[in-house]
Amino acid sequence: MIYLTPHAPSRIQVSFKKDGKHVYPPDGAQQHAVPLNQTHEIILRVRGNLLNVSVNGKAPLVYRLPIERRPGKIELITYDASARFEEFVLSTLPADVAMIDGGKVDGPLNEKQVRALLRIAEAKIVHADATIAALKARSAADRAVAGDQASDATKKLKQAAALAEKSQALELAQWNLARAEAGQAEVKSNVQQAKAAIDAARKALQNPGEAYTPLVGSVKTRENNLETDANRLKPFPKESTGRRAALAQWVADRQNPLTARVAVNHIWARHFGQPLVATVFDFGRKGAAPTHPALLDWLAVEMMDKNWSMKHIHRLIVTSNAYRMTTSSLGASEKNLKDDPENRYCWRMNSQRMESQAVRDSLLHLAGELDLTRGGAPVETPMQEASKRRSLYFFHSAIERNKFLMTFDEADPLDCYRRRDSIIPQQALALSNSKLAVTMADKIASRLEKSTPPKGFAREAFTWILSYAPTANELAACEDAMAQWVELNKMRPDGHHRARAQLIQALLNHNDFVTIR
Repeated sequence: MIYLTPHAPSRIQVSFKKDGKHVYPPDGAQQHAVPLNQTHEIILRVRGNLLNVSVNGKAPLVYRLPIERRPGKIELITYDASARFEEFVLSTLPADVAMIDGGKVDGPLNEKQVRALLRIAEAKIVHADATIAALKARSAADRAVAGDQASDATKKLKQAAALAEKSQALELAQWNLARAEAGQAEVKSNVQQAKAAIDAARKALQNPGEAYTPLVGSVKTRENNLETDANRLKPFPKESTGRRAALAQWVADRQNPLTARVAVNHIWARHFGQPLVATVFDFGRKGAAPTHPALLDWLAVEMMDKNWSMKHIHRLIVTSNAYRMTTSSLGASEKNLKDDPENRYCWRMNSQRMESQAVRDSLLHLAGELDLTRGGAPVETPMQEASKRRSLYFFHSAIERNKFLMTFDEADPLDCYRRRDSIIPQQALALSNSKLAVTMADKIASRLEKSTPPKGFAREAFTWILSYAPTANELAACEDAMAQWVELNKMRPDGHHRARAQLIQALLNHNDFVTIR
């Protein structure tokens, strides 16, 4: 298998199967930039078990398979990516085509072969220059046509674009002829066909006219499996068919309250930890009935009345008495505890587990390390461990996911309805032993040491981490633990600092750190 990957380190890679397992040999890889949304030309030459893989005309990757070749099949595949294969040519490798083996040419080049390769290289450069000139001319003509199609200046730019495009076609024909004469396998035409193409290109160049190929800004989505690429490349109509607008209007029509109900159910679930309709993915007859149908309908109508403003619904919920209630059942009436122990009627607020992104961001924020920059490119998986950006900007997919976030119930890329909540030992281990937790605990301790006297450190750390003041027993337990850690670290020059960092780590493992009350 031969493939390109843009993931660090971007490279060309040779892989083969041995004893039913894929092998990725280190000497079968070559670093190579693989920019996305660009066309890449891969030329694979095979002679025996010797491979020469060239990408975009650069020096080839040379690799000799340690296994014997055997009959098989050809596959064009992508993995965790989307690609369009524009052309594929398969042909027998001519005997006189030289191969490179470990830096040595497999067979000597004679003078004729050298001159042929020189002509090919020169023709390729000329064609590349003509391609750039044609793109610039077509782009200028497209802008002019969009502005004032009937002006004399536009007419001249269209003529220049037509001339440049036909010049490019001539240079391509010249390049194809040079490659055909050298017997290169990737050229689909023979010498006679290449010469005929040159004659046709020269004839077209004598009278270029104004017709040119406009640049393709976007490609229409395929509507069915019978639609051709030629139809998808046609210019977009000046007037919309109205089908998408009709669908949007139907979805958001007041006579279709389902949309508003689904939306407010999701918003409610994220604020209260429990949705009004348990089956957030199914509002049909097989789904669960709403616990508060009148409330669900009232919120849905309120959202539609306020021009579908989700901000209004958020503000309405977080300023309500129901949202601002305590999560504690201490001091609650016996009737509430007896009649509604599960809090179905919202006589108190539900405690919730903090989302995985908020757990990581809280660690960084407490240490003063969180990067609050808005927007920008997503942080790829290999760079996430060292990144200080908010977890919101982390790239994750079904294949590539951040291990720390996964431990605390990361969102499932394949399921957008609701996150699952879990309490597992790995979460405590992550807050105790992970590099992120240990490093941030040390920095939080250093940050507090600058503003807090030693005697008040335990109280300030408890309040800083858990957002409420400790009781007398909690404060005594913290100070006693820190005294023991000082004793254990007395041989270290930074013993007191180490003891404070250990107290921070213990507080980060407190249930209240990852719980919203």
